[in-house]
Amino acid sequence: ELKNLMATDFLMLEKLMSVCLKKNIGITLGAYNKEQQLVAAAFFITYNHRILFLNGSASKEGKLNSAMYLLLHTLFKQHTNQATLFDFGGYSVESVAAFNKNFGAKDYVYLKIKKNSLPRIIRWLSNK
Repeated sequence: ELKNLMATDFLMLEKLMSVCLKKNIGITLGAYNKEQQLVAAAFFITYNHRILFLNGSASKEGKLNSAMYLLLHTLFKQHTNQATLFDFGGYSVESVAAFNKNFGAKDYVYLKIKKNSLPRIIRWLSNK
């Protein structure tokens, strides 16, 4: 489903998750069917009273059975008595944003700065 990511992006994600687990700031949750097959998984980073939903995925079976809802419900239940802000990580995919809003998620604008450090003549030519 993450067609815009390259192999190097997945390696970076794997390294990030590994470091988070080693530093005890990563949480991995999985949902299994009756045959003990993984149907959904999610990874979260906890830091400074926040939980960031870094990545999650569900198989067709997991989606049909709302397994991601189960994972988030489990996480929320585990952290009920803590002063924690849950960050869905911002998604521009409408179906994911709609899923997040089911939990009361609010939209926030994240600003981005892009600097073009090419020589002025090349910038001018590229805008033509």
